[in-house]
Amino acid sequence: MDWYYCMLIKFTVESEWNKWEKNFCDTFANKGWSPIRYALAFKYQTGSLLDYALKKEKLLLEVRKSIDTGTLIDLIALGLPNYLTDKIDRETLQETEDLYNELGEIATSCWKE
Repeated sequence: MDWYYCMLIKFTVESEWNKWEKNFCDTFANKGWSPIRYALAFKYQTGSLLDYALKKEKLLLEVRKSIDTGTLIDLIALGLPNYLTDKIDRETLQETEDLYNELGEIATSCWKE
């Protein structure tokens, strides 16, 4: 409530939304380490490999939008069990979609076995 009244005084009701939004995000955004720790430590446990990979990518991008693709792929793969990552040729992965395709093939081959 105090923040809102300060902004009314500072910006007035007539100011543009993007000023209000930026100030709100700057003031109340989670600037601690918890989201980063969670994103980096998030590991596959059970269920769909694709669901895991998509959630891990989302978590990583939420804490670091400017992360390069190679690092993103490495961090997603790092959360998988070693026996799964050992089945993936890392050199062939150019985009996260390549990793998703590999995970789909692994999941399909596991169902056949």
